[in-house]
Amino acid sequence: MDGVIQNLERAINLNPDKYREIAKTDSDFDKVRSHSQFQALIEE
Repeated sequence: MDGVIQNLERAINLNPDKYREIAKTDSDFDKVRSHSQFQALIEE
């Protein structure tokens, strides 16, 4: 799970608007959606 969140953080650093929106809606993130680090990344 940590790898998913780390990769998402890298993607958000490159293009915040695009990857935050993808993370909010893409079902691939369903398993980590409730994780506190995931929530922090998409709410910044």
